[in-house]
Amino acid sequence: MPLKRERGIALVVTLFLMSVLSALAASLMFLSQTETYASMNYKMMSLARYGAEAGVERASNFLYDHTKYTRPTTSGADLLSLYERVRAASGGVGAARLYQRRCEGCRLELNATERGRIRAAPDDAVIRCEECGRILVRTPDSGL
Repeated sequence: MPLKRERGIALVVTLFLMSVLSALAASLMFLSQTETYASMNYKMMSLARYGAEAGVERASNFLYDHTKYTRPTTSGADLLSLYERVRAASGGVGAARLYQRRCEGCRLELNATERGRIRAAPDDAVIRCEECGRILVRTPDSGL
């Protein structure tokens, strides 16, 4: 025969166990959400790192391949001083890539006369944009 003082203990134990199980379930949900964010951050970090390494490799391959890049014959000091002067006058950027007949510095398309002058210039000549004055870097994508 049950005692009268034990009469609602099952309800109290059940409520206590339910609160413990609820706290456990909430911590597992938080843990799974944290793991998802950690995996996403690792993926983004890996993509950024490998992208940067690929860019460095591509630039070094471009510079070492003499069929794509011809080193200028002008003296390095002359070219560096020209670059520094142009950089000071152009807001911090002294050289721009010539990409699809456009100067990437001022974003203006070169006219036909200017393109003909650049096409006729030797590979080691220092070419400057007529609009912004920046040194133009010619690549296979220049569109000449």
